[in-house]
Amino acid sequence: MPLEKRWRPVVAPPSNGEATLEDWKTHPRLQKHLQRFLDSPDPGRVLSRYAAQAQNLNPEKLLRIAVHVGAWVALLSLEQAAASPSSEEEDVSQPSPVQLLAEILRLRGRAKISDWLQGVLHLVALRLQDVRRDVQGQAARP
Repeated sequence: MPLEKRWRPVVAPPSNGEATLEDWKTHPRLQKHLQRFLDSPDPGRVLSRYAAQAQNLNPEKLLRIAVHVGAWVALLSLEQAAASPSSEEEDVSQPSPVQLLAEILRLRGRAKISDWLQGVLHLVALRLQDVRRDVQGQAARP
């Protein structure tokens, strides 16, 4: 197997001191996680698989999948991030990306958060602030 196929360089997170919000949103690694989720033929199955795996992972691997799911929550449309992708509205067994991220973070316990996860969670927090402002703005309109 050629070396370039075997060796995958670790793509570093944007530097905390100098990174802008746009640097994080457009980072190739986060975009890759988002695109793989969007390209999946069955996003509900992906979420269910991640939810099942999360129950049995060690803290390091759990934090790694938290970065994947956090990227989805931060970068998907609000509707996609909040809704379960199940085709049947009655089926509540499949979590939404937001629910899955909350569950993973609950399971992580006291595990140290990586720079990647810290950055992704910052994106999620900014996303929630935007949603809150939008809701408050709509409520203020007559």
